[in-house]
Amino acid sequence: ALLTVCIAFFDSLSALFIESAFTTMAEGLKAFLILHHFLASLSPMSPDCAKLRFLSNSDNTRRYYHMKIVVLAGGRSTERNVSISSGYRITNALRQKGQQATFIDLFLGYDLEGKTVEQVFDDANTSKDLNISDAILTDEDINKLRPDGSTQLFGPNVMAICKAADIVFLALHGGDGENGKVQAVFDINGVKYTGSGPLASGITMNKVFSKEVMLYHGIQTSGFKEFKRDQ
Repeated sequence: ALLTVCIAFFDSLSALFIESAFTTMAEGLKAFLILHHFLASLSPMSPDCAKLRFLSNSDNTRRYYHMKIVVLAGGRSTERNVSISSGYRITNALRQKGQQATFIDLFLGYDLEGKTVEQVFDDANTSKDLNISDAILTDEDINKLRPDGSTQLFGPNVMAICKAADIVFLALHGGDGENGKVQAVFDINGVKYTGSGPLASGITMNKVFSKEVMLYHGIQTSGFKEFKRDQ
């Protein structure tokens, strides 16, 4: 069953490169690292990995445990578009492999429209065009996308849906998705997610600080120079 998830994610990665979803090598590397962290979180030593193994029925037949997975993407970042692109493909690849994966936009949230939270996992939720032109990626334009006019980080019903999932796959890019804010909220609410925790995420958002931490601990890293915005 673990192999099923591995295949799903590498299928997704292949699709991203084949369909030229990435415009730069940096974007491609970022997606690869996200997938790597997810697989690492499901290593044989991880308690979560047990959920992916075969379960025995009373008649000694074997069945798969289908995980409920939220693929969390989008948000308010200027990298919103590539996040949605990778999130859609990851969600669809997981569902093709039998997992109950659903795409959720961090900022826009999800309108239940009479559904229960559990019923959200019945659909991939990847049919909407949530992209925004790069020419209008500003806070003001993104804020207009939310019908109720609110601007908080988590959109409607996002936390409730994430709490109902077995695990949240973080496909967020930039700012709020990588600086530890989302991870800290999940830790407080007991939501399992992929990748680093809030402290590591917050530290690595500051590249100079990250370098200094590595040097302090004797970890080899390339030389660097710090430049201020006004230099």
